[in-house]
Amino acid sequence: MSSSEGIGLRELRISSLIAVLGSIFSLIGTIVSVVISYENPVQLGRTTIQTLSLVVDGMAVLASAFVFIQAVMVRNGFDILRYIYPEFGLGKTGGTTLLATAVVLIIFSAYIIELSTIRESASTGIGTITSGITSLTLLGVVTPIMVFVDLGYVLLGLGLYRVGKKYTNGLVRLSGVLFIVLLPIAILLVLIGLHYDNKAVYYSGKFLYSLSPLIPALLAFIGIGKTLSTLLLRQSPQQFNYQVTSQSYNYQPTTLQPQQVPVPPPQPPQPPQPPQQANYQIQTTPPPPQQQLTQQQPTQPTPYQYGSGKIYSNGIAEFTVYSPYQVQVLKASLYGTNYTTTNITPYQLNVGYNNLRAVFTLNQGLVPNTAYTIQLFLSNGQVINVQVVSS
Repeated sequence: MSSSEGIGLRELRISSLIAVLGSIFSLIGTIVSVVISYENPVQLGRTTIQTLSLVVDGMAVLASAFVFIQAVMVRNGFDILRYIYPEFGLGKTGGTTLLATAVVLIIFSAYIIELSTIRESASTGIGTITSGITSLTLLGVVTPIMVFVDLGYVLLGLGLYRVGKKYTNGLVRLSGVLFIVLLPIAILLVLIGLHYDNKAVYYSGKFLYSLSPLIPALLAFIGIGKTLSTLLLRQSPQQFNYQVTSQSYNYQPTTLQPQQVPVPPPQPPQPPQPPQQANYQIQTTPPPPQQQLTQQQPTQPTPYQYGSGKIYSNGIAEFTVYSPYQVQVLKASLYGTNYTTTNITPYQLNVGYNNLRAVFTLNQGLVPNTAYTIQLFLSNGQVINVQVVSS
């Protein structure tokens, strides 16, 4: 996992937490508005209704502000990840749509969320949702805004679904599906309740509208957290294995030298002539070289590149490696530069042909149509070279 990849996933995780908080404020405002609508205005009193109305409007403004912050972080997170995985660009489009809609929500939040004319109900005692003129006016304003909110969350849901599919995380995939499904249903119920002046349908839609971001955002927060933990655990054992293999590789010469030291002991029986011939025959069959040959034989098969590779201007390199055995790829470095990465997919070579993808964070652009060498560091201490051409 590269540093930029971790930053992008953390941005999405924090945005999910912000969406949960915003949904809680929206839910509080919905509950208060239901109390105002179903209680007798005469019994509540004008002052109480005005106070509760301010609470509803305040919750609406807070919820809209959290949507704005969520949209900014969603856009930043997907903007970082799309340079690594271009298919995540759809999530950035969803964040941009939510960001534009959030500005409008902050301005008109009191009218969008609380559609009932509370002050008129308090003075006339009429318990309907709105008067006919106000209903038509607000319906013309609310409908396009709700459509854009729905579009933003649908695109966000598609982006999260692709994130869950890429990192094989079921919770993130499920959160994306819920973002796509729940909000359109809630908006449809709200609009039906407004059109037919039906409070039960209208407030059912408002409750679902408040809960629709909360549940999938909570699932996304948990799922992305598990993905980050998995990537960190996958990265740390590789570094540990690399140290162990390098130590074991450096330890072999020390074991060979003591075996060569016992060769001089045949000198004591020199006075008799026959033992010298026997010692000469023993020296003609030296055991140390045989041991060296047996130790060097297992290192003969090595993985090698198959075909030609490519490296793109965004730092993504793709190539194929054939391996005669299973081994982990610890890291990759661009030879002759300081660019090194551990963001390699898959990070393990299996027996046969392996299509690898390494992501480098480049500070400078590559020269087009130029051959570069990528060094792959394996967990058994071997280093193989891969040729790629920039495009």
